[in-house]
Amino acid sequence: MGATPPRSREYRALTWPDKPPTATARYQRQWSLALWTILTTTLTLAICACGSDTPARRVSLNPRPVAFRPWDFPDVPMPPGYSAADDTEQLAVVIAGGASRRMAMVLQQVRRDRGLRDRALLEWYDQRLPAFGWYPLESSESRVRLWGKRRTDQREERLRLATGRSANSAIIRIQLSLSPDDPAQAD
Repeated sequence: MGATPPRSREYRALTWPDKPPTATARYQRQWSLALWTILTTTLTLAICACGSDTPARRVSLNPRPVAFRPWDFPDVPMPPGYSAADDTEQLAVVIAGGASRRMAMVLQQVRRDRGLRDRALLEWYDQRLPAFGWYPLESSESRVRLWGKRRTDQREERLRLATGRSANSAIIRIQLSLSPDDPAQAD
């Protein structure tokens, strides 16, 4: 075996902890650390600034109003894969222990490639709503279903379901109110 080659003073100063580093080695270490910090910071800022070509999703800074309580409507089921649309005002409120109920909301499909759309979505409601006491009413439009329900106080509610499209995703508009020919509607 041959002898190990001699090493430079700077190398020994950087690798051997028992000897204090020379002034040149300290200076080089400080500059390399400063350069590394500047490069990583610049690279991080460049990546964050570039972002993506797709537009950012609009974030609603306002929380849902108090008048949005869809869980107070157990007789109007929400389809799987849908959530309340962020860009539309929503109303779902029950007043006086259920004496007055109003709902006007738009649900938007969350996953675009799967789930219920248009006719299949209306058929999903056709299967579930009769179990909650709703009965179908006639509708002249193919993408709209009307439902009626006689409440215990003999008032009649109307439920209107209309499917459509918005920004390449399926939506459903749900409107619940008293029947227009209900005498209490004049109040």
